[in-house]
Formats: sequence, C-alpha cells, structure tokens
Amino acid sequence: MLLLKLTTLQILFLILTPIVVITLLVFFVVIPVKQNRTKNHFKEYCYKAIYRLAFDEDYYLINDFQFKVDNKVVSIDHILFGNKYFYVIIDNYLPGDLIGKENDKSLILIDNHNQKYYTENQFQTCKTLIDYLSFKTGLSKDLLIGISIVNNDCMVGVESNSKQYYIIQRNKFKKLVKAIESREVGKLNPTEMEAFVKTLDEMNRTKKNDQ
Repeated sequence: MLLLKLTTLQILFLILTPIVVITLLVFFVVIPVKQNRTKNHFKEYCYKAIYRLAFDEDYYLINDFQFKVDNKVVSIDHILFGNKYFYVIIDNYLPGDLIGKENDKSLILIDNHNQKYYTENQFQTCKTLIDYLSFKTGLSKDLLIGISIVNNDCMVGVESNSKQYYIIQRNKFKKLVKAIESREVGKLNPTEMEAFVKTLDEMNRTKKNDQ
C-alpha cells in the first residue's frame, strides 16, 4: 500500500539508490582491494601457476635462480624445463595496460587514469637474461624461451612476431607453453637434461651459500 502512495520519481529513487551504492562500492572498494591483493601476492600466484604446469607435465622447475656473470648477480624468477625447450621466466605485475613494439627501448604503460609512463621492455629483459644464461652455461640460445608473466587484467598490446620471447597474462601461460611444446622439433635427451638441471641447481645453491 505504501508504494501506491509514492510518486514514480520516488519509486525510481528507491530502486536506483541501492544499485548506485553497490556500483560505487565495487568500483572504489572491491576492485582496488582485489588489485592490491593481486599485486601483493603476484609472485605467489605465478609460482602456483608454473608449479601446477610442471607437476602436471612432469617438468623440472627451479625458482629464484641466481648466478654471477662478470661479478654481476643475475636473477631469474623461474626456469621451467620442458620436453623441447627451457623457459626463462620473469614475473611482472603491471598496474595498467602495455603497448609498444618488441624492439623499442622502453614500453608504454597506460594506467587506470589513462596516464602514460615508460616502463622496461620485458622483451629486452628476457633477451638479456638468456644471453647471460647461455654465456654462463654454454647452452644454445635456440633452446631457451623467454617469458614475462603479467597480471590477468593487464592488456598486452605490444607488437611482436617473435617465436622466442613473449609477454603473456598469467592465465594464458599454460596454453602458451603447451603451444610451444607442440612445435615439430625433436625432444631433448632426458639424461642430458637431468644432468643439466642438476648442474644449474648446484650452481644456484652455491651462489646463495656465498651470499
């Protein structure tokens, strides 16, 4: 009976007010909290995604790998050993969208307020890490794939035709590795791979013990 006494405008107000309040809460509270949680736990989320793939496919995995080249400490977040390639992986949480070209000195990050900033070109970072790792171990660069994992809400608009270096959202990582492993190339020798993994693992432990 009360609704019958209200004007159309008042009824609309009663209906729309909760919707507006909920929308504002989502936009100003829920989304920022979720983004902050993702940022704070991003490396943990990446590790879980990579570990799950390694477990499912029976791949070797080394995390937080460190070694020295010319008295410089080089750090790699993860090295995943597939059947055909070794994956040099870095984790990068980016608060916005990424644009640019593979060979640019820097990429452009567009934040949620549409502000543009220069940020490191992760293609070049991956290339540098692979150069160092190949130099240190003697492993052919052709066997190494560089991957930068970014957060799922980072839209990657970087122009690239590379078949060796990638910037990929975390939820697309597994699909990417499976696609690369499906290439028509021969599998690595399991015995040689196991020996190489042990060498890297020992190198990593030795480096950490020296610190």
